Amino acid sequence: MNSFSRETAAIKIFPVTGENMKNALLAAIANWLRKPENRAKAKRTAKQLQTRYQARKASKRTSPRR
Repeated sequence: MNSFSRETAAIKIFPVTGENMKNALLAAIANWLRKPENRAKAKRTAKQLQTRYQARKASKRTSPRR
């Protein structure tokens, strides 16, 4: 039995709506971030997104307006 089967079974038994959906998503994210390699992956992704955002922002400042 894999680690997700119990969680999947719980989701099927208890309907997930509204506030419960938010709590279920936060619990899933927290569980995923328990592994050090997942935390490192999330950190890399956040840095990449920040770099792309800053590059876009800088290019908008230097490019002439139409």
